[in-house]
Amino acid sequence: MSNWLERMNQLETKKLRKLIFYFFCAFSAIVIFLADLAVPLGVAIGVAYLITVLLSLWLPSLKSTIWIAAACSFLIILKLISVMEFVLSV
Repeated sequence: MSNWLERMNQLETKKLRKLIFYFFCAFSAIVIFLADLAVPLGVAIGVAYLITVLLSLWLPSLKSTIWIAAACSFLIILKLISVMEFVLSV
């Protein structure tokens, strides 16, 4: 019976670790996006998204890294669209 409990505890620990990595990747992407919005267009702060993608490499699935890289790319495009709307309205 204790062997079963140990196995369940290990699974819970893996799930918790995975959830923490997802949270940290999302948090870092949001912080970088907000910093990206605060700086002018010429500054290449979008390179900082590489930190988020590299953090996602510790996740067990390669699909997670691909999805996080796609989300970071979407945030970069969203910043460019928001800046272009501002430039065109001025």
